[in-house]
Amino acid sequence: MMVNPSANKLTARLKKVGPDFIEFELAIIDPTITGDLILPPAQFKAFLVEQNVTIIAATEEEHILKMKLDSLLNQA
Repeated sequence: MMVNPSANKLTARLKKVGPDFIEFELAIIDPTITGDLILPPAQFKAFLVEQNVTIIAATEEEHILKMKLDSLLNQA
């Protein structure tokens, strides 16, 4: 069975952003099926790049967390 790499769409919704860890929900293809993950900031940044993860920021709270994340990752 061939797997279509473009079908492996990963999205993340931020739940908590702090200097020691990033807590997020990860969805593969279906945004209604998620898993909660926690990673240190450096590993989270690498995970986003290596797995081509898109961060979803649909609510005001999610936009605030995304701005906090951007600030945190740009300091490192």
